[in-house]
Amino acid sequence: MGCSPKTKSTATPVTQQPKKDVSLIGPKWQLSKINDDMKPQPSDGQVLWLQLLLGGEQFSAYGGCNSGGGKYKIEKDKLTLSDMLSTQMFCEPNMKLEKSYFTKLQMTNRYEIKGNTLSLYFDKTLLLEFEAAE
Repeated sequence: MGCSPKTKSTATPVTQQPKKDVSLIGPKWQLSKINDDMKPQPSDGQVLWLQLLLGGEQFSAYGGCNSGGGKYKIEKDKLTLSDMLSTQMFCEPNMKLEKSYFTKLQMTNRYEIKGNTLSLYFDKTLLLEFEAAE
């Protein structure tokens, strides 16, 4: 009688790898939450965004009407956005949202990235939350 020996399977079960955190520098971050009563998107459907540019420590931002930018500095989990300048167009009814957004950018002193979500803080207070654009 020919018996074949039984072998044990050595296959490892497939587990899903945790999603790798997106880099802070490079991607365009789209605003998904603002820590006040306003909707994060202007009434005309424009997407507010932030992008920290590679090389030169410069950032760009769009507030729904005006574009802006300035300098950034990163030290561990600390992030400061400074010397911000922006265009000065007037666009009703989005100016209140844009002013709040640009002010909160400049208040930022700390950040966290979890997966594709970027959270900007002033100390422990959440100011803005973004999703990495695909």
